[in-house]
Amino acid sequence: MLGSARALDVVARTLATFVVAGAVVVFVQLQSVAFRLRAREARSRWASNLRDLVNLLAAALLFASFVVAGAPPAAALVFAGTTGVLLEAVRHGGSRPAGRPRASLATGLSVAVPLALFAPEATALLNRLVEALF
Repeated sequence: MLGSARALDVVARTLATFVVAGAVVVFVQLQSVAFRLRAREARSRWASNLRDLVNLLAAALLFASFVVAGAPPAAALVFAGTTGVLLEAVRHGGSRPAGRPRASLATGLSVAVPLALFAPEATALLNRLVEALF
């Protein structure tokens, strides 16, 4: 059992949804920074470590935004991880060197915003899935 989501009133849920949407936008921007750092890795040893920190910051921001949206920490970790993996997969899926940031942003918002709007329902569904699997 991953816990239950906090019930938020309409105003708080709306604000939390904007926080999650903002976190997705920042995540996509941090992906661009990570892309530039990856290009520098051959010349600079520190670039790979900085890229790891940028990725950690992006993941932590996404996690925190789902906690603000009312998801319990364990469910927020699953939501943030799933959203982050989808964002990375879409971004790296293109043949362009800089990836596909607009497609990544659209995918991230289409996944994260419903999770934020319906955090209690998504958490309950995730709890049922965990119970069925384990």
